[in-house]
Amino acid sequence: MKTLILLFCLLTVTSVYTQTHEDAVNYVKDGIRLVDEGKLDEGIVSIKKALDIEPKNTTFNYELAFAYYKMGKYDKVITILEKVKNNPDSYDIVYSVLGNAYDILGDRDKALEIYKAGLKKFPNSGKIYLELGVVEMSEKNYEEALKYYEKGIKAEPTHPSNYYWASIFYAASDIPMWGLIYGELFLNLEQNTKRTETISKMMYKVYSESITFKDSAGKKNTTIKLNKFNNGKGFDSEYEITAMYASFGLAADSNFREMNISAMNKLRNEFTDMWYTSERTKNKHNVLFDYHKMLQDKGLFEAYNYFLLAYGNTDEFNTWAAENKDKVKEFDDWFSNYGINLTRENALYRKIEK
Repeated sequence: MKTLILLFCLLTVTSVYTQTHEDAVNYVKDGIRLVDEGKLDEGIVSIKKALDIEPKNTTFNYELAFAYYKMGKYDKVITILEKVKNNPDSYDIVYSVLGNAYDILGDRDKALEIYKAGLKKFPNSGKIYLELGVVEMSEKNYEEALKYYEKGIKAEPTHPSNYYWASIFYAASDIPMWGLIYGELFLNLEQNTKRTETISKMMYKVYSESITFKDSAGKKNTTIKLNKFNNGKGFDSEYEITAMYASFGLAADSNFREMNISAMNKLRNEFTDMWYTSERTKNKHNVLFDYHKMLQDKGLFEAYNYFLLAYGNTDEFNTWAAENKDKVKEFDDWFSNYGINLTRENALYRKIEK
């Protein structure tokens, strides 16, 4: 009889725990939704109900801290995250947000301490490398900031923000080609944001200012300012890089009068053809150029190029899209389900100095 009573008690406790955990998860989901909607006070109430059930849950504590972060209550963020940052189930963004809170409150040394502790625990966190880059950038240590962004790309190639900042830096440098490469990878990872618009405009500007066509006594001259290009992972020599982008000149159509999206699409297609047929480069692979070839083979490369550069010339893009609705739909359907496959093994980045 005692055995039956004990079994009944165990089954009852297990049932209550399972239901209670589900309730806690639902409270947190509701809280996250409310926070996302800007209803911060209501969201906090809901998340606290989950914490009444599971007070040590790292994710629940993080979501509460993040709500307070959005409210600007950084002392509360620190109090909450300091208690859970060393939990066995902690994760990199806990250190990222905690360090940010210290930084905003003016304790930059403590912020750096937190970021570096997080990086020691999560060495492949692009998010923490990003925060270290932001700190260096705020101190106007731009070269150090760039190193952190590129280390973040190497460590976590699917995190878009490191590409964003690296592309901004390089677009304004004397090697703008890396601005184009990082910018394009960013646009594959993040869409429909203000940053998307910024990078699309930047890419269009770099192309249009770096490649110009001029008639001289009836002869077409091509000026290219993209080939000052330091070596990087996926590229074997400075000669190849220079030859590679000089090949844009070979693609210059005699009818071109400006570097609009149509011209850029033409040049990018011609370059892809050249790269995969030239004896010097046809067996040299990197993830971005192989992606171009795949899109070209699928008949999606034109739509992809217009997508990349749309914000640089919205009138031209809108005209093309209105005349090519089938191409737009085919690309949208494909891109929403597939895309470039970035891994630490195939990540594309410049050689990083320590």
